[in-house]
Amino acid sequence: MSSVPERLSTVCDAARDARSVLGPLVSALDRPNQFPRSTRGHREAGQMRVAERLARVVGELYALEVTDAEGAHAALERALVGLRALLDSARASGLEPDLASTLARSLARLHPPSAELARALGHMDDADEVVPLLLSRKRQAGKAPEPAAVSPERRVEFRKTLEVDIGFASETNFYSGFSGDVSDGGLFVATWSVLPVGTELLLSFVLPGGRQITTKGRVQWTCEPHDDQELTPGMGISFDDVDGDALDAVRQFVAQREPIFHP
Repeated sequence: MSSVPERLSTVCDAARDARSVLGPLVSALDRPNQFPRSTRGHREAGQMRVAERLARVVGELYALEVTDAEGAHAALERALVGLRALLDSARASGLEPDLASTLARSLARLHPPSAELARALGHMDDADEVVPLLLSRKRQAGKAPEPAAVSPERRVEFRKTLEVDIGFASETNFYSGFSGDVSDGGLFVATWSVLPVGTELLLSFVLPGGRQITTKGRVQWTCEPHDDQELTPGMGISFDDVDGDALDAVRQFVAQREPIFHP
C-alpha cells in the first residue's frame, strides 16, 4: 500500500501532465478566432471566459505542488470541479470542437490519483465506498466479474484483484468507476456508465505502488445494470497500445499471485 507521500507524488506527476496539455490550451483560447462576423463578438467573449476559467484550473494544478498533502488534495478538488464545469459547458456550447475531448482526458488522468490521495487522507465517506463494497459482496457470493478477454490462444491467464479508482474518457465525455480484476490484457471496471462494446477510450488508474497507468483501451464486453441483479454492472476493457514500461508495471503487479488456469 502506498503512503501519503507516495500518493502525493503521483498527484503531482498527474498535475504536471495535465498542465502540459491545458496550459497551451489557455494560450490558444486567448488568441482571437476567425468567427463569422455576425457572431464574432459573442463567441470571442465566450472563448475568453473559458480561457479565464481554465487558467484558474491550471493555477490550482500549480498550487498543489507547493503545499502539504491536505492542501494539495483541496487544490486538486477545486481543479476537478472546475474541469467538470468546463466540460459540461463545452459540450453544451460547442465552442471548440477539441476542447471537450481535452478536458475529458485531463479529468480521466487526474481522477484516480485524486481519489487515492483522498482515501489515504481519510476523506472518503460511506457513499464513496459503495462500489468497493459491492465488488466485495460479489466475490463473497462467488460471482466476481470477469476481466477483459485476452487472446483465446492463451491457456494460462495471470490475473489479480485490483481495487482502485478508474478514470476513463470517451471522445467527449468523462466517467469514473472502480476496478475489479486486472490482467496484462485488460481489466474490469465496475460502473453504472456502461459504454457500447467496441468503444475506444482513454483509461487511467494507479497501481498500489503508486505507478499511474494511462493507456488507450477498448470495451470488449459489458454487464448492464439490469442484466442480472447478482452481477456487478460494468465493462471488460482491453488495453490497446499500452506503453512498454507501463505494461511491465502491470505484469509485475499481477505476477505477485498464482496464475489462473483455463480449460
